[in-house]
Amino acid sequence: ESPEVRMALPLPARAPDPTALAAYWAEYEDLCRQICAEDDDNHYEEGELETEWLQAAGLGSLAAPFQAGLEVTEAQLGEAVRPLPREQAAAVRRRVRRLNRTVRRKRAASRARKPDIRDVFRDLENSSGSEPRSRSATPDSLDSLPSGGSGSPPTEWADAATPPDFV
Repeated sequence: ESPEVRMALPLPARAPDPTALAAYWAEYEDLCRQICAEDDDNHYEEGELETEWLQAAGLGSLAAPFQAGLEVTEAQLGEAVRPLPREQAAAVRRRVRRLNRTVRRKRAASRARKPDIRDVFRDLENSSGSEPRSRSATPDSLDSLPSGGSGSPPTEWADAATPPDFV
């Protein structure tokens, strides 16, 4: 055979070195822990990063409306960015635009949320005072009926030749 053919043949498989594999695995786990720790450190609520950035830039007056749940008006924004160079003003405008979008999204989400039915009738329960309330035939109230727990009808019904008259 020619030398080129011999080079194309697959090399015999070798078992991996256990110490090298253990070192690789330890390094992999260490990297995973570092990435998870970084993710935990960098978790910001929506709009929080922009707010911190504006405060660090000395524009806390633009962050205050967001913290109160309001949008920054164009007048407030124009007054704050007037002394800034064009590039810096554009960066501030982008941050404020994100904050305003966040405020609108939160407002729309709270408006779209439907009331929980338990909250609708909670006032009626609280206002009834000490009057006893009748219980309807719910699964909880049916637990108190004598059935022997077997899921079958009571023995007095099962032993009777004719079904009981409920009318």
